[in-house]
Amino acid sequence: SDQQIADELPAGTSLRYAFPTVSQADSGDYHLIFKAETPAGDDNPGNDKLEAWIHVAPLIDDFERKSTLWDYGQGWGTTDHFTGGYKSKYAMHVNSGERYSDNMDNSLTLLHSFNLSNVAFAALSFRIRYSMEKGKDYLLIQAADSKEKWVTLDSLTGTNLRWRQHIVDLTPFCGPGNDSVFVHFRFVSNESHTSIGPMIDDVKI
Repeated sequence: SDQQIADELPAGTSLRYAFPTVSQADSGDYHLIFKAETPAGDDNPGNDKLEAWIHVAPLIDDFERKSTLWDYGQGWGTTDHFTGGYKSKYAMHVNSGERYSDNMDNSLTLLHSFNLSNVAFAALSFRIRYSMEKGKDYLLIQAADSKEKWVTLDSLTGTNLRWRQHIVDLTPFCGPGNDSVFVHFRFVSNESHTSIGPMIDDVKI
């Protein structure tokens, strides 16, 4: 918990206080209490306290609207094709609703970074369904402390047509010095046998 105290707040004026920033990894419910010390002669002390609950969720994007959070590379885009998103209309797709092509190398990159320097554990979570040539075409889930040195944390290939949750451990990028961590999805196909490819929804950290 944290507390800020104002010695005096004259009527008709306002003050602004800054509390410690909530990390992207610190999801949960936060209880805010605003309380005024009851002055002498206050006939209505019941209105001297205001409480509020704020829910902080780790959801980055559910792709239900055009987002400026991503670099879409050479084809990634939202679509309602192939039965749409996970419990929603839209999902992110490697080729904007069309079958992927041969020899693709296309990345979906989150433009802003995460400060994971003060956490011991973090994970990237998302819903996914996919159809890719097994052992030949891959979705790589990668992270980096810059946008030039991507590290592959996990990979998917083959077919899974039912939506499921997939979790990727980001612990290698947690702790001191990891104050600017980027994540992206990289799809790579070979020279033959195309299919639907990967569809992604409800990205969280």
